[in-house]
Amino acid sequence: MKIDNFGKKLKFEESKTSKVKRENDTFINIITRLEVCWQRSSDLYKQFGINLIEHDEFFFSTIDDLLILKYGPLKAEIILWYIYERIDPDGNILALIMEFDTGEEEEIILKTPQDLLDFLKKVKI
Repeated sequence: MKIDNFGKKLKFEESKTSKVKRENDTFINIITRLEVCWQRSSDLYKQFGINLIEHDEFFFSTIDDLLILKYGPLKAEIILWYIYERIDPDGNILALIMEFDTGEEEEIILKTPQDLLDFLKKVKI
């Protein structure tokens, strides 16, 4: 069947809900894969003394720059903290400490990429 049979002015458009869901799912998949890549490199260094982190530096810095382009410096910094610094050497999840203009601080625990996404949606720049 040809699409021409439906008319010349036929237009397909993704619903807003579908687009948001697709973007959210893609974000979660990207963050999950980045976590796995970072963890693999870190584990190789800890277990065998093989330092792939230096080898992968350009890969990670390119992704860092793309995150800055997409989300801006503040949100990218939070995402990068989540990937690289959220888990301490003993495997404990650290709190993100947000400091407000008023001088007050808030500790936020982000356990999953979904938690990260939900938090980023709340962050106002």
